[in-house]
Amino acid sequence: MRYIHFIYIISLLSLSSCEKEDKALVLPPPGNLTRVVANIDPTYDKQVFVSLQKNMQVTRNLKDWDLALEASANGFHVYLNSGKYMFACHTGATNFANVDTVGKTWVLDNDHLDDDSTAIGNWNISGLLSGEVMVIDRGRIFYTGSTASQRFKKLRLEEVTPTSYRFSYCDFNSTSPIQFTLPKNNDYSLMYFSFDNGGKSVDVAPKKNDWDLVFTRYSHTYFNQPLGSPYRYYLVSGGLSNRWNGITGLKLIKDSIPGYVDYENINGLLASNFSFSTNADFIGFDWKTVDNSFNYLILSNRYYLLKDSNGFYYKVRFIDFYNTQGQTGNITFDYQRL
Repeated sequence: MRYIHFIYIISLLSLSSCEKEDKALVLPPPGNLTRVVANIDPTYDKQVFVSLQKNMQVTRNLKDWDLALEASANGFHVYLNSGKYMFACHTGATNFANVDTVGKTWVLDNDHLDDDSTAIGNWNISGLLSGEVMVIDRGRIFYTGSTASQRFKKLRLEEVTPTSYRFSYCDFNSTSPIQFTLPKNNDYSLMYFSFDNGGKSVDVAPKKNDWDLVFTRYSHTYFNQPLGSPYRYYLVSGGLSNRWNGITGLKLIKDSIPGYVDYENINGLLASNFSFSTNADFIGFDWKTVDNSFNYLILSNRYYLLKDSNGFYYKVRFIDFYNTQGQTGNITFDYQRL
């Protein structure tokens, strides 16, 4: 029996010696500090899509599109190009011949672009379509002096499937709508449409894995201003995230955020302790301010954390809003993967 017991112990020792040792999790080293200049032009008529991971950018004309539609199979939300100061009016009518905007409220998308705060709204709830004809104002500033047919369009969203959208539209003074089918492509976050030239799909953003942030002009709502105030809706320039591809982020302001860590000392482990937001405007426009001489100043008491779709953390800090010729619209920022 002692011999058998001895053999048993030797067997256990030999088996345990064959087991693999646990390996410590090795995180990749931080990336290089990178400086980017996103030039949206002094007129702010450009928008620049930036990939932090791939360190690349794509520039598009802001005015080239009117509507952005979710590209995923389950997506159905529709967004206005608020950089053109676009509004939508819910008329309550379902027939193109019975549309009236008198006494109706005009609305626009909220900055954070959450699904429950779009101007178009939930026109498709569990497959139940509203059938409503809406009126789209393509731009209160940019179409001033244009004919009503150029500026105002009637729109009815009629169908969404995993592969496409179908909708009808016409000029405000028309009762003969055009029907359009816009295919979805899951390689992208959004599909884009323009009312120009009778209506067309437009190539705007790169594929969803090729951009994290877009620097652009967009409309901001000051909710402390009354509805009739000229300051309630204001055009601003800043950064919005690709929230449709899982980008989340956080603004860290010195002396106002619990657990604040300064830009130089933040690391991936410390970043993971913060709660990140899915709001598209977590960067927004308030990394800069205007002095009494109407010059833009970069606020040095804040920076931003971003978590990409692969789970990597980045820190972002803004440096300038001017180029060497003193022109605005040249957004300079530093970033680094943590």
